[in-house]
Amino acid sequence: MIRQTIEAGRGAGIDVALCGELAADPLATPLLLGLGLEEFSVSGPLIPELKRAISLWSVPEVEGVAREALAMDSCESVRRLLLLKRPSPEPRRQ
Repeated sequence: MIRQTIEAGRGAGIDVALCGELAADPLATPLLLGLGLEEFSVSGPLIPELKRAISLWSVPEVEGVAREALAMDSCESVRRLLLLKRPSPEPRRQ
């Protein structure tokens, strides 16, 4: 549903943002990015952690995570995937 919402928003020229606990969850970050989410709304104190989580991933990696997650049949499977794919806490150097 998140992917469908993002695609529908883009098709209509409307920005789509996600706020709340899911947007602030570093474990969900690669999935949300891979689904095409570009705007996260989180409280100020959570911004550094979200930025760090984003810095750990490349675009091809998050797209791969999203493809794998969309093929799964349960939220438990998706959570296991995200835990398995979680990178080390060191940010990428470019």
